[in-house]
Amino acid sequence: RTRLLAQATVFAVFPDGETRRLVSERGRRVLDGVRRLAEAQRQAVFLHYYEDLSIEETARRMGCSASSVKTHLLRARKKLRSWFDEHGEGMEQLL
Repeated sequence: RTRLLAQATVFAVFPDGETRRLVSERGRRVLDGVRRLAEAQRQAVFLHYYEDLSIEETARRMGCSASSVKTHLLRARKKLRSWFDEHGEGMEQLL
């Protein structure tokens, strides 16, 4: 469901085919990086960034404290940044 909503948003916001292709390609690379994260980090990233939940709501859904969610997100961002740097792409180019 989230993937379909994201695709619909991309098509609505970026009607130009070339721009859609670039956005989709970047999105795939970001998702590839997210898939490589530890389970708790992946879950925190998905709930907070993709489902747009607050830190507190993410913590409730995960059954942990808000500070744990913040730690998971911080570690996830560090791992993603490192992974993208190793593959010759800075995160700022992808986001």
